[in-house]
Amino acid sequence: MGRLRISGPCAMARKAGLCSYFPYSGTPGKDVPVTVVKDLFSLQQLDLAIDRRMKRLAQIKAALKEDAVLAGARKDQAASQAASKDLQSKQKTLELDLATAKSRYATVEMRMMSNEGVTARELPAMERELAHVKQQQKSLEEQGVVLLETLQKTHAQAQAHAAKVQELEQAWRESQRDLLAEQAALQAELTPSRAEREGQAAGVQAVTMQAYERLRIKKAGVAVARVEKGICTGCRISLPTMLIQQARAGKALATCPTCGRIMFAE
Repeated sequence: MGRLRISGPCAMARKAGLCSYFPYSGTPGKDVPVTVVKDLFSLQQLDLAIDRRMKRLAQIKAALKEDAVLAGARKDQAASQAASKDLQSKQKTLELDLATAKSRYATVEMRMMSNEGVTARELPAMERELAHVKQQQKSLEEQGVVLLETLQKTHAQAQAHAAKVQELEQAWRESQRDLLAEQAALQAELTPSRAEREGQAAGVQAVTMQAYERLRIKKAGVAVARVEKGICTGCRISLPTMLIQQARAGKALATCPTCGRIMFAE
């Protein structure tokens, strides 16, 4: 098997995950076909497109979960509904206590006015009881006013929270519909893209593919960098003219001396 020399510092090539020679199944002593790097660059374009789709699919999957704002609004709604229910229960208890106090006051007052079976010794005690019950009744009525105001405010809050939840749910359902449509489209695009990728990868020598994959992992998916206006697009550093000429000639696999990526120069 022939070997394709890498132009550039050996240490940088090794840092990029390559040895000082790039394996290539060609005829020893012959020039390297320019299509080797071109094929890798084309393959990388497919890989990057697949990566973008996979990243977006992951984002959609996370977004398909219930929105945090909606969850918070539902929590507020539940809290206001619970508070309203608690106040209504207190209001009923207060109404019962007030009815009992009124009934007791009426009973004692009627007995005093009728003088039936009431002795002179009992009258002062009954008068004190009437005063006590009257004061109790007044206190309960005042509590009832405050409780009613609080209940009205809490009920208004519960209605506002319910309206907010309804609004957010509508927006969430619409966004879910759009996200599901986008998800389906991306998944449909992935199938032919992967098939095309497998077809292109099959035309690249196995050892070359391994080195390319290692570089992709180390270089955030970009193993091959295009040379534009004398600059490596991978690291944006100017390249020596001789190195660019070597990359363009295709006699050796040239790597950027700064970032270690394979250079693609047309």
